Amino acid sequence: MTASFSDLPESMAPTHMGFPMTPWTMLGISAGADPAGERAMAQLCQMYWAPLYAWLRRTGVAPGEAEDLTQGFFLHLLEKSVLQKAAAERGRLRSFLIGALKNFVRGEDRKERTGKRGGKLVTTVLTEHMEAQLSDPGLAGESPDQIFERRWAVSVLGHTLAQLKEEEERNGRGAAFDILSDAMVRSRSENTRAEMAKALGMTENAAAVALHRLRKRFQAVFRAQVAATVGSEAEVEDEIIHLRQLFLKG
Repeated sequence: MTASFSDLPESMAPTHMGFPMTPWTMLGISAGADPAGERAMAQLCQMYWAPLYAWLRRTGVAPGEAEDLTQGFFLHLLEKSVLQKAAAERGRLRSFLIGALKNFVRGEDRKERTGKRGGKLVTTVLTEHMEAQLSDPGLAGESPDQIFERRWAVSVLGHTLAQLKEEEERNGRGAAFDILSDAMVRSRSENTRAEMAKALGMTENAAAVALHRLRKRFQAVFRAQVAATVGSEAEVEDEIIHLRQLFLKG
């Protein structure tokens, strides 16, 4: 499930959570060399594997080679301490990663590096699922860079919803989350509210309050996800605007 672009925060003041420490800061300090760095690297792989794979596929790379290149690229980031060197400058993580991938693909020793299979850094998404998405006729005219940004936007939203679901389940509200998150992306008609309230076993007013609370938390988590991929608090609002534009195009 993906959230509607209308639920993305247009402009939000910094929350009490403060500026997050991952993935830029923690990766810059440890480059994946300790448990905290390993968690940050895992988060990085999970969020960016699909966008980078999609970019490779749109450039004409075959599915098997694209998977190998994506895996090899993340190994390259670890082995060459690329992230540790880049952390001093920061900036937008997505811009850094796509630039680094382009350099990696151009490298003369590409074959040697992609051959270092090793253990998988992440469990990759099913190739069949990715191929189905990439064959969407609506994406036919888009460039590799545009495809990368579209997949990045989907990934940010997906991770936001996953974190929110985990929070709600931890607080014993997992079943309610499934109903409320579905209502969050549907039309806000009277019938929708009535159906939602019935499914939750609440009055319509109570259900509306629960939905409002979830939407506000979604916006806060989404903002934190975006903040973790830029170099400064000042860049967060620009990224949120950019994300909204990407979904408006869809």
